[in-house]
Amino acid sequence: TKQHRVPFAMSRLLDGVTPFLHEMLAEGASLVPSLDAGGGLVRNRCGELANVAVGSYQRSGASSKTPVVNPPLVRWGYASITKTLVGVVMQMLMANESLPHISWNDKLLQWLPLAVGTAYENASLLDVASHTACLIPDGAPISEATMQEIYQQNYLGGYPAGRAVWVNNTLQYPPLSNCIPELNTQTNYVHVDGVQILALIEETITGVDFGTLTKSLIFDPLGMSSAEVQYANPAGGLWATLGDVGLYGQWLVDGYKNHPDAIAKSVLKHQDFVDLMSPIKKHGVDQPTGRTFAMYSRHGKRVVGHGGCLGATLNLFPDDDLVVLVATTPEDAAWGTCDHTAPWAGAMYTASIQIIGAFTACDRRPLHLCTGPVEGMTRTCKLTDNFPLESSTLDVPYKATSCREEDFADRVKDALSTYYATGPDYWTKAFVVTDDCQWAINFYMLDPCESMRESFNFCAKSSVTCGVYLIGNHTYTTSDFPCRCGAWVQGSCSPSQQCGTKSVELNSSCLEGATATASTSTTSSTSSTASSTALAPPGNGMASGHSPPQKAVGSLTFLLGILPFSA
Repeated sequence: TKQHRVPFAMSRLLDGVTPFLHEMLAEGASLVPSLDAGGGLVRNRCGELANVAVGSYQRSGASSKTPVVNPPLVRWGYASITKTLVGVVMQMLMANESLPHISWNDKLLQWLPLAVGTAYENASLLDVASHTACLIPDGAPISEATMQEIYQQNYLGGYPAGRAVWVNNTLQYPPLSNCIPELNTQTNYVHVDGVQILALIEETITGVDFGTLTKSLIFDPLGMSSAEVQYANPAGGLWATLGDVGLYGQWLVDGYKNHPDAIAKSVLKHQDFVDLMSPIKKHGVDQPTGRTFAMYSRHGKRVVGHGGCLGATLNLFPDDDLVVLVATTPEDAAWGTCDHTAPWAGAMYTASIQIIGAFTACDRRPLHLCTGPVEGMTRTCKLTDNFPLESSTLDVPYKATSCREEDFADRVKDALSTYYATGPDYWTKAFVVTDDCQWAINFYMLDPCESMRESFNFCAKSSVTCGVYLIGNHTYTTSDFPCRCGAWVQGSCSPSQQCGTKSVELNSSCLEGATATASTSTTSSTSSTASSTALAPPGNGMASGHSPPQKAVGSLTFLLGILPFSA
């Protein structure tokens, strides 16, 4: 087998993230203010599968917009994703045997003298972390005089001193009406006050401000050299590159899976990671939040994560070894407030869902990869940096036809003339004929493997056997068009086909055991005619896709004539 190695840098550019970021910006262009830039990262234990940014945005102090830089080494703002650091630091203090014993079930009055005698004194640390402590969602009102005192204490005594003033103001304000903190089972998301309380407890126990704690306990051990919690702000101070936040997410996922290297980086034991990334019950009622993390599902898979009002979302898939991150506010952007980014939430959410779907949804994988046990479909470190074109990692090649042009029926010759004239430079189209040389099937998809797949699907539905005659306008050779999980892998295309200059997406993300990978690319499917959606028999390199349709045109010359369609 010929060995053709694709540089990992190219795999990052030809990924399954960039198209969705472009769609996000297209939608965001009509928003006020417009959404101009976005970054996305997907990684697993093997490393980064994608780390890209798109768009042009106005940088602070600039008079015009300039393009993003790739790879995106600028820091991005994550706002409330910072809250997850509060939970992780607290878990670390609980696991540290050299510190006073502390538990999530401890009451506030045990650690905060400020809480004694208030309505919140019997609320537990877990009540606060899970947003069930009846705190005011938008925060207790703060007078101008109290704000001035907070600033003064920050200056004189450091951030913990200013935080104590804030927390005292919070605890003196009545809880939500008809809500008893220690008994309440209804979640009310609290933007700031809850993590201020927890951060103050952490600072009281250690004598170190929250920003320094995150650096010494998390950022430095994980090699997150760009990461910083500005102003020790536990509610939204995190700024870091996409790659560094990816390291943080991967460490959490690896710890959950009990990988020794993740366990060795902190005092946390396996059960600590499990606790952090597991849902909780309060008085027998399931909660959508845990120890500062949110718990939800995407495409039927369990997700642990958090969003941020600066336009960011972090999604961890602890059972599937996957981290997905989207951000929209670079640190050098002219904006930097949540009011500015609030209109972007819908576009960012859609992009996040699409990216997750591209990397996780089983119905986007070849059928044979979706029939095994769940653990057999998780990505493994057999995904390498250079993706060698070995037969064990590729689909079974589509069959080349044995028919020669002189063997074609007249209707097939007529179809061939139409095929040549339709998109003469469209190198991804396919001309497929039945084994008796009597009928032709033509597809014009955005990927040669997709064009072959749809053609063979139609053949299978019609109970005939077929072979490929042309890809583009050139004779089909299996070695020139290797497919991995239904999409083309850059290989040994002849110069006349100019395959190396085309913008194609490289399969790189989904392995089952040691035998096959699944695609990060956006696999097209057509829904305009039933004839293009049938599954082919096993063993011929078929793959079924159910992603949002890409633009495609096609014509089928089969049995009764030409059936045009577009999708």
